Parts: sequence; structure tokens; C-alpha cells
Amino acid sequence: MPFKYLRSPVKLSAPRGIKKGEQRVERIEIKRQLFHGLVGILFVAFLGTMKKIGSRFPLNTIYFLPPLSRTLLLTLIGGGTLVLLCKKYEIPGIEWLLKNLERPVTRREFPGKGAFFYALGAFILSLFLEKSIVSASMLILSVGDSSSHIIGKELGRIKHPFSKTKNIEGNIAGALLGGIGASIFVVPAFTFTAAFLSMFVEGIDFRGKAKKILDDNLTVPIISGAVIIVSRTVFS
Repeated sequence: MPFKYLRSPVKLSAPRGIKKGEQRVERIEIKRQLFHGLVGILFVAFLGTMKKIGSRFPLNTIYFLPPLSRTLLLTLIGGGTLVLLCKKYEIPGIEWLLKNLERPVTRREFPGKGAFFYALGAFILSLFLEKSIVSASMLILSVGDSSSHIIGKELGRIKHPFSKTKNIEGNIAGALLGGIGASIFVVPAFTFTAAFLSMFVEGIDFRGKAKKILDDNLTVPIISGAVIIVSRTVFS
């Protein structure tokens, strides 16, 4: 008898009605973006706690990493393990999230891809930058990226010059909201510059291998962090 939670193949069949199928995809995408933004904000709120955890035993034995990086590394290892398990098994709770919030293709090929790359982006930033810049960069991603998709879908009229599906209005709204959120941690002039540049890059439709490698959850915070640190170095 097969294992109870052994995963069955994810079906990618075309919807019976185009309009009905499109509406369902849009609903899932809106829920996904709202969840993405909420979890991202909560993640940033707990970065201070994660830094404290990393400074205590046994994680403090990883002496060559900053305290925050130690906890994020542990998060990445746990997340990577879950990704591998979710490709084969239907884990209660997590499977519900994947079915309701994950795109079918992503769920089949790389379940939890967004969350994994989100943690990876935070980990990379934490290796080189202070917590305030990490927090600001992750908020630009959480608030900016989520709102740009939702607002762009509802109000967008002008297409992004390097995308067939994304709109300039969404990128501008995402940059404004992301910049406002990030200004809690860093000077507003730097956060808005970072938000506008990262949101513009986020709107680009990459092709080929770049499309598979460059995930928004990785590129947006790294660009944001780099712009903030360069701006602060040049203008402070």
C-alpha cells in the first residue's frame, strides 16, 4: 500500500472555460501576493529576534558568520529540506498552502520557491550588511513587489518597456509603498532610490537561463541593499 501522503502528479490541464480559468488564476495570484507581503512583513519584524537566536548556543559556534546569518542559514537548510520533501510527499498544512497559493508549474517543479529565495536573499544580505539595511531591503521586496503586482493588474495601462505583462503604474506604486515602508529603517532618500531601481528591474521579463536563475525574491533585495549602501557611502 502506497504511503498515505505520497504526492500525486500536479495536473496542468487547460481550464474548461478561458474566462473562468483566468478569473481563478487572478484570484490565486492576488491571494498569493497578499500572503507574500504579509509573511514578508512578519519576517522583517522577527529579524531582531533571529539575530539574538544566532548569538546564542549552539548557533554561536558558527563563529565565522554574523549572528543573523547563522539563524538564516538554519532557516535555509530547513526550507531546502522541506522543498525536497514537498516534491515527493503531501505534507499536511504545507500542501494546503501550496495548493491555494502556489502557481501550478512552480508547485510541480520547485514547491516553495518564493519562500526559499526570499530567505536566500536575506541570508546573502546579512553576510555583508547591517540589520537595518537588510530590513529595509526585505520590506521593499515584501511591500513593493506585492503591491506592484496587485495595483498594476487593476490599474495598469502603460506597459513596462521591457515586459509584455507588467505595467509602469504597478512598478511606480510598488516603489512608493516599498520606499515608505523601508524608510522606517533607512533614510527615505536612499530607500526610494533603491525601491524605484529595484522595482524597474523587477518589471523586466528575462528570458532563457536568466529567467530560471533570477528570481524577484533574490534580485529585488540584493539590488535594494546595494543601492542603499552605495547611496549612503556617496552622500553621507
